[in-house]
Amino acid sequence: MKINDKKKRLRKKADRLYQEIGRQLYDKCLICGGEYSCLHHYHLKSTCSALRYNLKNGIPICASCHYRLHASGDPTYNEIILKKKGQEWADELQEIKKNTLVKTTIKYYEEVINELKKIYDNNQNL
Repeated sequence: MKINDKKKRLRKKADRLYQEIGRQLYDKCLICGGEYSCLHHYHLKSTCSALRYNLKNGIPICASCHYRLHASGDPTYNEIILKKKGQEWADELQEIKKNTLVKTTIKYYEEVINELKKIYDNNQNL
């Protein structure tokens, strides 16, 4: 298997596990209170590897709000999230983003998967 193929496979596995943890933790959308669909990345995963698997960066959201948030680019959604989560939360994420360099190697994804598995398994036992 090529290195890039293995990295892609591991990234997909880590992404699925991240979302599974979201399903364990949440049942309602933070924005509208509707039925939970997924964890939205407040700092987009395409622009911030350092926060891609950080659960604090994951916003529980319904499918409708998630679609509207991405399709419209309406800043109201981020304002609602910020109001509910607080400025301290936003500042903490910004510090992580600014100060954390991530090299997305195979080893990195294997470590992320192991950490996410621990979180998932701990939530299963609650």
